[in-house]
Amino acid sequence: MTYALFECVGIELEYMVVDPIHGGVLPMADALLQALALPDGGDTNPSDVTRGQVSWSNELVNHVVELKVTDPVPSLKGCGDLFHQALRECQPQLNSLPVKLMPTAMHPLMNPAVETVLWPHEYREIYQTYHRIYDCYRHGWANVQSVHINLPFRGDREFAVLHAAIRALLPLLPGLAAASPIQEGRLTGIRDNRLIAYAGNSLRIPQATGQVIPEPITSEAEYDAIIMQPLYRAVLPHDPGKVLQHEFLNSRGAIARFDRGAIEIRLLDVQECPSMDIAIAEAVIHALRQLVSLHWASRGAALNAIPTDLLRLHLDRAIIDAEETRIDDADYLRLLGLPGLHCPTLSDVWKCFTEKLSPEDRATSAGLDLLSREGTLATRIARTLPPCPDEDQIRTRYSGLCEHLMRNQPFSGLGTDASEAM
Repeated sequence: MTYALFECVGIELEYMVVDPIHGGVLPMADALLQALALPDGGDTNPSDVTRGQVSWSNELVNHVVELKVTDPVPSLKGCGDLFHQALRECQPQLNSLPVKLMPTAMHPLMNPAVETVLWPHEYREIYQTYHRIYDCYRHGWANVQSVHINLPFRGDREFAVLHAAIRALLPLLPGLAAASPIQEGRLTGIRDNRLIAYAGNSLRIPQATGQVIPEPITSEAEYDAIIMQPLYRAVLPHDPGKVLQHEFLNSRGAIARFDRGAIEIRLLDVQECPSMDIAIAEAVIHALRQLVSLHWASRGAALNAIPTDLLRLHLDRAIIDAEETRIDDADYLRLLGLPGLHCPTLSDVWKCFTEKLSPEDRATSAGLDLLSREGTLATRIARTLPPCPDEDQIRTRYSGLCEHLMRNQPFSGLGTDASEAM
């Protein structure tokens, strides 16, 4: 079944499975999914477990699980509470294994070269093929937890304008969602290390990721000719069995899924709790509605005229400085519908996008207010640590973030719980 533009939304959240005492990576996603399936007499080693409105599934590696709405929802109202309830209901299984779930987009201490374990069950041929081609024992594959937003379209016209709007908005997303300031125990000075790793994960076949920002495309036929067929040809010598000849092979920051009539946005870091993920998702969708409305008549032609390498340049700057990044491109701001701003920060840009947002979810106003006051999660985490933190300091901070996840409580970097400050 296909849906019309903005008729519904799908949300996916990824979390790492870790040791409940020391926070180390544990390859026990299969054990957790099995435990979640047992009450219903589920299959052995399931890759998907449906528990009402929220489903759990595996990922490439056996230390990551994904939560997603079982079916597309008409709005995000209540989704933060929905995911929180799913997390609370899995607490007995977490305790019995025992494991816990860690939020944020990168485990801060993981060494993927020695700690990675690929998913060993259903679809393992796909994951093993990825590993053979790309070497998945790297951060760009084994340590990149994200939020995916799936937005529908029906027909080429809706696809064209939605794709153009998403393409133009992608460089701004780290200004809301950067949540990976630490890699292998080091505060790198980059707010979104996950996106650095993501951008470099497919260099052996560069057609897979392209410039992260997708090319300007206006139809399914164009998409197949410009993106998918060159990619399939490039991977074929490495994949003669055609295991990876599917739409998921495309690794750009937003990918079209014509099999389900949706575009999947992949550049959002997962946050400290579902209410913050939903707040950011609402802001993104609200901004996209504005862009689609502004450029509907032209089918996004002006947005598609923005050079891909220029959008990538804006993205690269945002990856480093997140909400403090300045946009000094007046033409770009005009096309975004923000002609009155002069060299604004991304924080300013998002305030303009969301000033007329009437949140569907009760916690969204509080979440966006926290982002406006204190910055992205990456900034808040870094603020609470010394410039060169030791492993114990990092473990303590991220153990606290695990508690924020299970309580669905935003994290303040000012020494008080965000829920108390709001």
